[in-house]
Amino acid sequence: MNSLKIRFLLLTLPLFFVIANCRSQTQAPVRDTLSGTYQIQVVNSRNEPFIPGNINQLVIEHRKENETVYYPIDNVVRIKILSRKEITSAGFQPIKQIEHVSE
Repeated sequence: MNSLKIRFLLLTLPLFFVIANCRSQTQAPVRDTLSGTYQIQVVNSRNEPFIPGNINQLVIEHRKENETVYYPIDNVVRIKILSRKEITSAGFQPIKQIEHVSE
C-alpha cells in the first residue's frame, strides 16, 4: 500500500468512529423511552404471556392523550397503555412490565 492510502485511512477512520459514536448517543432505543409506560397483563391465568414482537409499535399507535387503553392481544393477554397525560405528570411512577390480574 502506498503512503497516500495509509494517510487517507489514518485520517478517515477516526472520523468515522467519532460520527458513529455521536449517532449512537443521540438515538435512544425505543424500549428505553417506553419502559414503565405500559404493562402486559395476563387476565385470570398464571400462564406466561405471549409478547408480540411489535409491542413497542402497538404501544405507540394506541396510546391516547387522556385515557388509559387496554389493548387485547388474545383471550388472556392485554396491554395496559398509560395515557400521555399520566406519564408526563410530575408524580409519574413507572409500572411493572408484566402483571397477572383477575377480573
